[in-house]
Amino acid sequence: MKRLLFSAMFALVHVIANSQIADPQISYGPKILLQTDALLQEGNLIESREHIRTYLKDFSDGIYADEARILQAIILREQADYSYADKSLADFIQQRNNSKFIPIAWFERAAIAFHKGDLVISIDYFHQASKNANNLLETDKNYFKNISGSAIYWQGIAYAKLGNIEQSIVFLIECQKLFPDHSLADDALYFRAQLAERELKLQQSGVLYAELLSRYQYSNTVLSSAIRAANVKVALKEPNAAIVFLDQAHNIVRRISQKDSIGLIYENQVHSEASDQEIQFLRIEALTLSGQYQSSHSMAKEFMRIFASSSLKPEVWMAAGYSTLQLKEYQLSEQYYQTVIDSVQDDQSLIKQGAKLYHAIVLKALQKREEAKKELSLLNAQIGYPYISQSLLEYGQIAYEDKELEIAKKALQKAERETTDKTVLVKINLLLGSIFLDLEMYGKAAREYASAERNAIILSDISLPNKENILAEIRLKNGVSLHQNEQYQDAAIELSTFLGEHKSDIRKDEALFWLAESYFRLDLLKNAEEFYNQLISDFPKSKRVEESMYALAWTYFRTRDFNKSNTAFSSLLKKYPDSRFAAESWARKADGFYIQKQFKEASTAYKTAYKALPNSEEGQYSAYQYGQALYRINDFDGALQAFRTFIRSHSKSSLAPSASYSLGWTHFQQKKYAEAIEDFKDLISSYPSSPLCARAHYTIGDAYYNMEQYEKAITEYSIVKNSYAQSPLAGESVKSIQYCLEFLGRNQEADQIVDEFVKAHPESDAAKDLLMNKGLSFFNRQNFQSAISEYESFLKSNNDKERNAEALFYLGKSYASLGESSKAESSYKDVYASYPKSEFAPLALLEIGLLKQKSQLLRDADTAFIKLMDEFPNSNSAAQAGYERAQIAVSFTDTLKSLRLFTEIADKFISAEYGDQSRYKIAMYYRSKGILDSARVHFGKLIDRIENISIAAEAQYRIGESWLKQKEIGNAIEAFNQVRQKFSNIEDWFTLSLLGLGESYEQVKNIEAAIEVYQTLSTLRADDDFGKAAQAKLKKYGRAR
Repeated sequence: MKRLLFSAMFALVHVIANSQIADPQISYGPKILLQTDALLQEGNLIESREHIRTYLKDFSDGIYADEARILQAIILREQADYSYADKSLADFIQQRNNSKFIPIAWFERAAIAFHKGDLVISIDYFHQASKNANNLLETDKNYFKNISGSAIYWQGIAYAKLGNIEQSIVFLIECQKLFPDHSLADDALYFRAQLAERELKLQQSGVLYAELLSRYQYSNTVLSSAIRAANVKVALKEPNAAIVFLDQAHNIVRRISQKDSIGLIYENQVHSEASDQEIQFLRIEALTLSGQYQSSHSMAKEFMRIFASSSLKPEVWMAAGYSTLQLKEYQLSEQYYQTVIDSVQDDQSLIKQGAKLYHAIVLKALQKREEAKKELSLLNAQIGYPYISQSLLEYGQIAYEDKELEIAKKALQKAERETTDKTVLVKINLLLGSIFLDLEMYGKAAREYASAERNAIILSDISLPNKENILAEIRLKNGVSLHQNEQYQDAAIELSTFLGEHKSDIRKDEALFWLAESYFRLDLLKNAEEFYNQLISDFPKSKRVEESMYALAWTYFRTRDFNKSNTAFSSLLKKYPDSRFAAESWARKADGFYIQKQFKEASTAYKTAYKALPNSEEGQYSAYQYGQALYRINDFDGALQAFRTFIRSHSKSSLAPSASYSLGWTHFQQKKYAEAIEDFKDLISSYPSSPLCARAHYTIGDAYYNMEQYEKAITEYSIVKNSYAQSPLAGESVKSIQYCLEFLGRNQEADQIVDEFVKAHPESDAAKDLLMNKGLSFFNRQNFQSAISEYESFLKSNNDKERNAEALFYLGKSYASLGESSKAESSYKDVYASYPKSEFAPLALLEIGLLKQKSQLLRDADTAFIKLMDEFPNSNSAAQAGYERAQIAVSFTDTLKSLRLFTEIADKFISAEYGDQSRYKIAMYYRSKGILDSARVHFGKLIDRIENISIAAEAQYRIGESWLKQKEIGNAIEAFNQVRQKFSNIEDWFTLSLLGLGESYEQVKNIEAAIEVYQTLSTLRADDDFGKAAQAKLKKYGRAR
């Protein structure tokens, strides 16, 4: 089940709810006002008010009267006398509209409105404050810039409180953009990051936190930003990046606590009270995410020792429980979860409820299944249980494993109704599918798997851990379910998807088997043969080999390749002499001999098959066929004995009427008509409902006819005509009656019997032509000869132009793969000539060029590529053609031409793979020649190609490498940091960039920064040469872990 993430996401700081507006910084003039300011800061608002009143009374005309009135309003606001304060400020604005304190008055009015919750009014007043401050910039630029920046910032906060996040962000960006050095600029950036995190735009929030760490390195939010960035990376399941940010946070804390020369630069940090705990806890989470459960558990124990009274202990216990669960230390895991249950007092706490669920899961792992089921039952019965769908899923899983399928089904169907979590729903659908599969309710199973696949595909790898394996299981089981539900075409599609998308899955043999079975049922026997053979050769120890060998032999049999079928059946019997398919194999071998008219060999094989399983359906069939084979070699006595034995031993068999008929027919062939008639009468008497009764009556008529007893013959023929009018023999009976009547000289009567007969017109079903299904088994199966056969057959019967173009193209590809270049080229030329407007025309020209290039006919190849670029200049194929032409020019040592072609393709196809590759070639050429400025220009055009992230990461690294080589250390640091921030998941370039960054810091004597980088590298690559190199560096500086 999906792990519950109780602790990875700390609660967002509620900046919106608890925002406070700082007073504008007013420089007070006379002594009395300075005294008032001091009293204000101390909170003695009553005495301050008295001072103001005295000032206003004695110095109402003084030069500081405006300041006094503003200060009085501030005191009134601080005393919560909002109405009087606002009125005083409004009067001031009206009476003193030219005062330089007008922006302050507007700001104060905005503050009052903000505190009262009149946010719309406050936004307007903040706007007035900013506008008036901007008008006074010439008088005191820094002072009024401060007011304007503050007013813009608080407009953003007010909009956020109103829920207008989009408008809030506009003002926060404006604050930072217009006033990047403002005291609130970093707060604006921090708040934007918080808003993005709150909106679950985690990638965006991570970028903003990283920007703050880079731009405002010593601000009051830098520590919180590093921790929050790490938290975001944990939530995104990017443990490497999380550890980078945690190392930054750790070093910030260390420097501040040590009060070294750098530490003293930092502002007082907000939300830093429990930063050590948060850093340690997030490191535990990051280690868990990276699968380092032992290290995670060790760090959790250390946390509990160091922070014994931490409020995060329940979360840490949960993390420790999960790590030990993964380490299969179930007893210890159970203790951790029980500790959470016992220590968390709030019964409604999510973490406690989650611990209860995990406790039950651990009990199951401890083989205490009944206890686990009991605990899960209690959770399922709990009203409002927050994890009800997960609990029901776990309960259903246990019931399923205990073969209690109906109980499991009911639990899971309830879970399906309860959940809104797509991840949980995928697992519910998957398990329900397995239950329906076991119950042989294949249609319902297929529907559950289809639902699971639809939901799984749209989920990210973060939302659905182990997504690839889950999709693999869904597709495999859905394919089996569809096959069992006789939806063979859909089954083939699903199983082919499994084989194409999950090439390394250990159940590939199972998929190959069911895919072959589906093709067999669809009568696509060449495809079936291909996949049976692949399974037998690639998976000789698979449990499906025996069935596949039998089915392969059957496939040869159905294609009437009896030599191969007999060989295949013999191989099966040799490898598995006690096979459950032994009787069937002998029977099919015999059938092969029989069809090839090798009746003596057939009789021997049928006899062997009958003796192997005499009472089985296959044994009875072989006993019957044994008589037929003897008849065919004219051993009539032996055949008669075989048929009599069969009728005596298997009178209830579906083949008994046929044996009875064959007995009569053998006598008939011996011209023993009287015995034959008695045999046929016995058939009619014993099996009156058999379809053979019509033929028996007809053959009795023939016997009488041969005995020249025409009246008796007419009687038997008439029975067929009248009682079996729908039989094909009815028309023949009419003809036979006519012959008899003519022999008797009753010609008029003979004509009348023909006129009276109404011939039947049986409905016929047109054979359905199956369209060739190329995509299911082409190149990834590598059975090119089979593909050629299918394409040629398709082209003969199909008139769909677009599909014909595709068929011709892949026919060429198949020939090319078999090394038949001339046939391949011919097919490609047919595509271009017959279907020049199809999407395959440029592809065909490209393939012609590649064929020539592979054969070292480079000038011919170049000609083909030129034609492609002329005919289809904007196609992706043209991009590759240009790239290949440049490579040919390299072969001819024509450097200028190759550079010209690479540049042409890179400039024209800036978003295509071969455009990137061409740009890369140019950059690497300049790098190899030491022309590093030019190399950087071209690498710089690749760094934003996130669609081609590997080449983007390398390009960014190469830029840093080139700066380092030129001793431009500042630029190198910036470039390497870009790799660290943007490409942490591209491990090679990320690691090399860390090494380059460390070396750069060492060269500029920034040893602390170098140590931080080496610490990160040591953590991430502890067991390889990179990690050891980092440890050596740390040891050099006395900081080895």
